[in-house]
Amino acid sequence: MIGDSMTFTRLTRNVALASGAGLAVVPLAFAATPSFAATDCGEGTEVTAGICEKAYTTAGNFTFTAPSSVAKMSAVLVGGGQGGGVQLFPGGEFLAYGGGGGGVLFVDSVSPSAPVAISVGAGGAADFSGGGDTTVGTHVAGGGGVGGSGALSGSPQEYAGFVVTPGPPAALFSGGGAGGTPTDCAAGPGVTASSVAAGSSLFPAVLGESVFGQGGSCSGISPLSEPGAGKGGDVFTDGATQSADAGADGAVILRWTPGLPDTGVSIEPWLIGASVAGVLGGAILASGALRARRQGRHSG
Repeated sequence: MIGDSMTFTRLTRNVALASGAGLAVVPLAFAATPSFAATDCGEGTEVTAGICEKAYTTAGNFTFTAPSSVAKMSAVLVGGGQGGGVQLFPGGEFLAYGGGGGGVLFVDSVSPSAPVAISVGAGGAADFSGGGDTTVGTHVAGGGGVGGSGALSGSPQEYAGFVVTPGPPAALFSGGGAGGTPTDCAAGPGVTASSVAAGSSLFPAVLGESVFGQGGSCSGISPLSEPGAGKGGDVFTDGATQSADAGADGAVILRWTPGLPDTGVSIEPWLIGASVAGVLGGAILASGALRARRQGRHSG
């Protein structure tokens, strides 16, 4: 009996060691699975949880390369605003025109697989000049004014406005905006990114959003909302003195949802399998040894 007891003790000790080794390897195996880094926005910044943004708000040509982890990318394009202008006549008469707002366009899907070509339209000069078109790949948001698309409807906004003082010798015009036509001396309204994106999860409605594509107002009257890219130039009058502002540059706002990048740690499936097998095998051996010992006692 003493010999059997010692044999059993050695057996159970070996089984326990094997099982313990298996258990020790299991967490190591799982620790070797791929770990994931924090949100990777690449060239952009995280504007809210899980949403990255890269904004271009000055006129020019750019190239954007998306991070390899991008799952979905969308864009809001704003054309350059038309410049305001004042037309003077020989007897002191004048016509003052607020500039038309730039067009605003939402693009639901922008391919991240290759560098994205971007062109931001410049605001028009304060001489009635139209704003420049803004493009992302083949997508175009027209500039306000001459040759531009202006409103979302696509109708040109060249000199669009509301006559405040009927005809020469003095007349003031407010520019139409991407969101509609002007009223009284207030400019045509613009639009927010969330309203144009119409329910896109990448452009949710938030407090304090900028307004894009507003028309230029008469006499420098500004709307209550904060103007943003693509605004038409305002016109100002002070007695016999009249002046006008240039239109605002357009913009491109890219937003995307990043994936979770693999940090490069590889997983070894055989290691997990071997660990689990070791634990199960140890448990079976221990159970069998205990059953054999009990049977021996009963037979004795």
